[in-house]
Amino acid sequence: MFLKSKLLRTVLENTNPLYKIGYKALDIVAPDNPTKNRPKGPDLTFGMGAGLINSLRDKVKPKVGSVVYCGLAFNQVEHSGIYVGYNKIIHLDGSGKIEAVTPKQFLNRLDGTNLALHIYVPCKGTTPIGLKRCAERARAKLGEKLKYNLFFNNCHKFSSYCLTGDINSDTTFFKLEETTHSKLGTDNWRIWDLPD
Repeated sequence: MFLKSKLLRTVLENTNPLYKIGYKALDIVAPDNPTKNRPKGPDLTFGMGAGLINSLRDKVKPKVGSVVYCGLAFNQVEHSGIYVGYNKIIHLDGSGKIEAVTPKQFLNRLDGTNLALHIYVPCKGTTPIGLKRCAERARAKLGEKLKYNLFFNNCHKFSSYCLTGDINSDTTFFKLEETTHSKLGTDNWRIWDLPD
């Protein structure tokens, strides 16, 4: 896998403008060059070519208690939940219901109109990280119905609560991501290795 990824990355660097735009337009350097223009904090891969770049990295399987997320609305916003094992993710859906779903159901949000291809897992290096207490909190809330609010009581607040135990927690993905990195010691997100 590494050899193929390295070869494909080299080809993309030299031929694919999206690869270059994704990093150079944002004054960021690709993950394989950690010395130049490295942003402070976790290794965040984003930009126009991020999906392609992330797909070149080694894929992982989440640990019980991993915070997971996928893109929604052409990756303009994110949807998060907690992996609880047995191929299930517990999340707060848009109706306010806390439910357990399969990865396929998690990706097919918005009545199947979401075009997300990947679910991302927090990692330290190439090792996925989860917190069993996070999964326990998610399971304890399973089946509850909350008053959903896109800005104040959403999936990120639920995921952050599961991670921290703080009911007055993060309501944006950006803050949830910071909390995930600080609480779990993670430094990057990798694609969940889902069977086809």
